Amino acid sequence: MDYIIGMDGGGTKTTYAISRADQRLILGETLQGPGTNPQIVGFQQMAERITLKLEELLDIHQIEKHQVKVICGGFAGAGRTNDAETARQALEKKLLTVGFHENVSALIRSDLQIALKGAIPPERKQGMLIISGTGSNAAGLLRDGSMIKSGGWGHLLGDEGSGYAIAASGLKAVVRAYDKRGPETILSELMLHTLGLEKETQLVTYMYQEQRDKSDIASLARLVSEAAEKGDEVAGAIINEAARDLADHVKSLQLQADEYDAQTIVTTTGSVFKHMTQLRTAFIRELDQRQLGIWTQAHGTPVEGALMEAAESASLEKRR
Repeated sequence: MDYIIGMDGGGTKTTYAISRADQRLILGETLQGPGTNPQIVGFQQMAERITLKLEELLDIHQIEKHQVKVICGGFAGAGRTNDAETARQALEKKLLTVGFHENVSALIRSDLQIALKGAIPPERKQGMLIISGTGSNAAGLLRDGSMIKSGGWGHLLGDEGSGYAIAASGLKAVVRAYDKRGPETILSELMLHTLGLEKETQLVTYMYQEQRDKSDIASLARLVSEAAEKGDEVAGAIINEAARDLADHVKSLQLQADEYDAQTIVTTTGSVFKHMTQLRTAFIRELDQRQLGIWTQAHGTPVEGALMEAAESASLEKRR
């Protein structure tokens, strides 16, 4: 029996799944491991972390290493061709040292590629995936199998419609309200209470005198969503602006490819879409009003997308 393995490798965690090569259905539960972004942990450490978890995964399912034909992983930090090749060489070398078959194929993809692959239903030849979590970006699958992108510029140059952008707009609304440059908002109370601050002027220390990770700021986006659900007009405006910004990604992909139209399926993923119902509703409304596409629930997860890539590669190898 031949098997394939899919991996979704991020900066903080990596998800592993195994399937029979002829079925593409995940066997049992997925396995979680530490982050494998090569730009953070290095290429050698990435390879070592992966092989350790692969051995654990095979032990769980009592599968021999020689039965694994293709291993495909999508990794944050492996989007450039030279980085992908360096990652592939490091992984294949490590796989051989721990006893995998010499003909095992290691495929390295970007995290965006496998997320797009998993999200679009297999029977569809094209579609879009809009992502909003801490950051934001988008990808489109074309009929010829190629991928186009929009966004992904980071919080200083882009990330519009992301958790970070929503939270930053919320914090700005608080200081504008304090200065009487903007309307009052319940965000002031929510933000200060959550951060353990007594007054708005302490936000300067919070933002500038301590090292803040983007995810720390992005986590405050939930307060903007909460305020909007309570009817706060300022928060509601922020949510609607974020929805427009995310819809602009769809428009960007449309402008890049003539084959997209108002009937193109648009899928979504990320914590913002998952947890902010009001934003998701506003985004779908934007798609409809601007005739950008039709929102569809994502078909599968990124790790399932990696398995699909592995299965297609295994099928090609078998036909040769």
